[in-house]
Amino acid sequence: MPVSCSGCGQSLREICDRWSATVGHPVGLRTVNERINQLELLAKQFHHTPFKQVPEVIQLDGIWVTITKQGEVIVHDQRNRARHEREGKKMVILVALGFWIEDGKEKREVVDWQIAESEKHEEWKVLLDRLVERGAKADNGLKAIIRDGCGGLGRAVELVYAQSVIDQRCIFRQHQECEGQEPNRTQRG
Repeated sequence: MPVSCSGCGQSLREICDRWSATVGHPVGLRTVNERINQLELLAKQFHHTPFKQVPEVIQLDGIWVTITKQGEVIVHDQRNRARHEREGKKMVILVALGFWIEDGKEKREVVDWQIAESEKHEEWKVLLDRLVERGAKADNGLKAIIRDGCGGLGRAVELVYAQSVIDQRCIFRQHQECEGQEPNRTQRG
C-alpha cells in the first residue's frame, strides 16, 4: 500500500525512484521509510530547540495545501492492484521566516512552522508562543514581525508580543488592497 509523503503527494515507490535516479543506485522502500520516520523526530526536536541567535525580523504567513491520507475505500490502480483511495483535506502551514545578520552575512531561513486547520488567532498563537519559548522576543534581539492582514494573525501578534516589537503589515498586501486587487490563490495569506 503506498504511503503518501506529507505535502508532496508522492508514494514511497515514487520517492524511491527519484532518490535512486539522484544517487545513481537503487534505494529501497525500507530505507526511504526509515529516513521519513527519522525526520519526524528531528522536526519535533527542532520545534523546541532554543535559538542560538534570535532573528531581528520574523515574517509570518500561511501556505494552504491539501494533505492526503489513505482512505478506507479500496480501488484498483492501472495495474489492477487493490489500493486504498486517497482522501485530501485543506490545511494551512503557518510559517515563520527569520531574517538576521550572522558572521557579517545576511541569513534567511524558516525558523518554525505548524500545520493548522485555519489561520484563526488561536492557531497562530500556538506558533508565536513557541517562538517566544525558544527565545524570539524583544529582550533577545527581535525587532519586528512582518505579516499579512489575513485571518487572526494580527490578534495573535497583539496577544503574544503586545507593543514589545514592531508589528508591520506586509506592504505588498496593502498595495494590492489599495489597487482593489484580490490576491490569487498562490498569494493567499
